[in-house]
Amino acid sequence: MFVLAAFAKETALSLVILIFGYELIETSANRGNRLLSAAKRALPFAAAALIYLIPRYLVLGDMMWKNPQAPDRPLAYTVLTLPFVICSYIAHLIWPVGLSVTYNTHFVTNVTSPRFLLPAAALGLALAALVVYRKKIGREVWRGLLLIFVALLPVLNLGQVSQEEYLVFDHYLYISVAGLGYLLAAGLFKASAFGSKGMQTQVPEPSRPAYAVASFFVIVLALTVVAAFENRSWADSYSLWSNVARIRP
Repeated sequence: MFVLAAFAKETALSLVILIFGYELIETSANRGNRLLSAAKRALPFAAAALIYLIPRYLVLGDMMWKNPQAPDRPLAYTVLTLPFVICSYIAHLIWPVGLSVTYNTHFVTNVTSPRFLLPAAALGLALAALVVYRKKIGREVWRGLLLIFVALLPVLNLGQVSQEEYLVFDHYLYISVAGLGYLLAAGLFKASAFGSKGMQTQVPEPSRPAYAVASFFVIVLALTVVAAFENRSWADSYSLWSNVARIRP
């Protein structure tokens, strides 16, 4: 099924990293053994990926690694632009309002640019928090983060983008949405169990699951309304590009 998925859409190749990361999270052995065990579990998928990658290389050759339509850009441009692109994807994932088929994005070319400094600082603080509190973070959170960010790895090769306005392309988030949904589900599940043994709560025992279920329906309703509103711009080409002009004049 993995091989068929890869031939259908090569985004499926990210499953190799997802398997490795999942096994790394789930294995309770020491660090060295965890890495080895996770690698062994992912190895069959890596071998299966070659069934797709080898004929792909034979057909495309060097074009497999380089977009012939992309102009030559310094690697530094990609490095400086990555924090902005990652933060943009996170923002669009969490708050999917005012979306567009294209954005007025450009490569960051200066290390002193706020478009580099601010996103880099935000990502640095987030990574520091994950490192400091890693022992307190549950496996559910790591699984959700894995689903969100592994699927984005292939599209972070910004040097292969032919047009700068497509540095951020929202449809690449379709697997990451599953990671966000997983985190929301895990949070609601925890909320429904809050107040059990060892925790104090003023909410009566039977009502905790009710609050979780109510929150679930509120989230589903809100996202449904937002999705319906955002989809109006896809009715036809005129609506689509009018929306682009309105959001990014």
